[in-house]
Amino acid sequence: MKPCSLIFKCAVLLIIFFIGPSGAFASNSSAHVESISIDAAQTFLDNSITELAIKDTRNLLKKGFPAASVYINNPGAGIHIVVAGGSGKNSDEYEWVSSSRNNHVVLVLKSPSMQGLSSGLYGLLQEKLGYRFYHPRR
Repeated sequence: MKPCSLIFKCAVLLIIFFIGPSGAFASNSSAHVESISIDAAQTFLDNSITELAIKDTRNLLKKGFPAASVYINNPGAGIHIVVAGGSGKNSDEYEWVSSSRNNHVVLVLKSPSMQGLSSGLYGLLQEKLGYRFYHPRR
């Protein structure tokens, strides 16, 4: 994954720490994330590359955080995963920038391409939240 800010790394670590030692996916955890929103413009929801990645991310977050509500474009969510960029050259490059606004964690994914946005969403799931994507022949 491309350079991440210290705030982003801390936010992800705090989420994992409060969820429990078995990764971010302990269903019997006493602490939990209440709501997550993947914020994406209609352009990304209509593009076949990013649409699939956004839907996969939403479905996998629902499984990983069973006590949380996972939305697309919900301004009231506690955690926002914002998808931004995607109109430039084809590239798998992406960058995460994180911040806190009004007691909400905001993780912004930036990339010059749709492929980069897709890679960034799967990168978040795999590299930061512990999801594993195995090749079908393994």
